[in-house]
Amino acid sequence: MSRKISQVETLLNRFHPVVFISIAALATALTVFIYYSVFLTAQNDSLATQNLTTTFDKNTIENIEKLHSAGDSANNITLPDTRYNPFIEK
Repeated sequence: MSRKISQVETLLNRFHPVVFISIAALATALTVFIYYSVFLTAQNDSLATQNLTTTFDKNTIENIEKLHSAGDSANNITLPDTRYNPFIEK
């Protein structure tokens, strides 16, 4: 058994750069292939043109219509007298 292990060890010691470069090249090729397939899938127009129908219930529509717009100037804020303003010099 030790003879077989030493043969494998000798083989790996001798050809480890080739094994490393082969594994690195396969990993790079697999990565490029996966990125390319993702790129092609993202460009597929059939997925982007699916009809998405959304509906709101009546309560939601009424709540949205009740919201104030930015043009409404109903801001009558009165600050308490005891509040300290850090931007005023005394």
